[in-house]
Amino acid sequence: MKSTLPIIKASEGKKLDKGAMLFNSRIRKINQLKKEIAEAKAIIQQIGKLEQEKVRPLLQEMAQARAEFVRALHQYYPLKFFRKREKSKISYLILNEIDDLIDDFGFQEFVALREFYEKERGIEVMSDEEAAADAKEAKEMFKALLERMTGLDLEGFEDLEHPEEIKDFVRKKIDEARWAKEQQAAQRKRKISKAEEKRQAKKEAEARQLSKTTRSLYTELVKFFHPDREPNEKRRLEKTEVMKKITEAYNQDDYFELMRLQIQYLDKISQDNIHELPEAKLKYYNKILLDQKKELEGELMQLTNPYSPHSRLVKACQHDTNFMTSYFRERQVKVSKEIAQIRDTTQDLLMDKAHLRNYLKDIEEEEEDEGLVFVNF
Repeated sequence: MKSTLPIIKASEGKKLDKGAMLFNSRIRKINQLKKEIAEAKAIIQQIGKLEQEKVRPLLQEMAQARAEFVRALHQYYPLKFFRKREKSKISYLILNEIDDLIDDFGFQEFVALREFYEKERGIEVMSDEEAAADAKEAKEMFKALLERMTGLDLEGFEDLEHPEEIKDFVRKKIDEARWAKEQQAAQRKRKISKAEEKRQAKKEAEARQLSKTTRSLYTELVKFFHPDREPNEKRRLEKTEVMKKITEAYNQDDYFELMRLQIQYLDKISQDNIHELPEAKLKYYNKILLDQKKELEGELMQLTNPYSPHSRLVKACQHDTNFMTSYFRERQVKVSKEIAQIRDTTQDLLMDKAHLRNYLKDIEEEEEDEGLVFVNF
């Protein structure tokens, strides 16, 4: 974590004024938010790493096992031993498996197999252009249906491909609409006086001014620390390092860090003399701190909101440091059991075609849908 700002301490026999207390409170809050954000990001990064290291290889192994299952079914399909209804179930099982194997695991060998069984089941095989047009029409129909259900404008929906993306997009739109409705309701409950309108306008002007002063703060720091203007080699290296911090802070909209650098290097303020900070300067710093606090709260909310893929796992790991280890161990065990079950089933089928006949008795074919993705909210 980067160095923090000094806290204003009361002089002996005196109490801190409101501005100093606000300054201290916001610094503590920002430090806490940064800590929580760093922890959440570290957990998410670790989740991704463990997913690739521990689970993905097993999923690849499972895909191989499923591919062997498909090959076993395919070799039995031409046999006259199987009745028409049984062959229909075999083709259904094969098609149910190979879409995922082709799209997610790259089993291109099954593309021709998919076309064969689609024709066997009387499914019209479309050209790429026809398939794209059909998918676009289905998505437009689904979008129109969702818009009627939610009463929302779902502009941008057509650019999404995966069901999880669609869920997140629609839920976000619902949340935004709910928030806007609550704000409107709250606004209607109270009459806005002219004085309040002026205060609101003043706040907006201050926000615009804050953006300008932040840019000027960056410019001021760059002027002072630009290494090309420093003749002394040792000082040039020092300024180069500080410039890296300045540039990183500015690119990340880290006003807090820019302010810290200004206080440390330009204003020459430390823990010993922070209490001598002029009132105007303190007011200016408090505005920057408030803006930074709001941004960090928004960032933390995005990382931990209940609709993000890893939010529950992140929260569980924050409360229990051993949870992630046990979670991925359980996932490994679960996937390994599924792999063993698939292989046992395949081996059993290969031993005797009569075993497949018994297996097919429990298979129920589902109705073909229109390619729409149904989303539960």
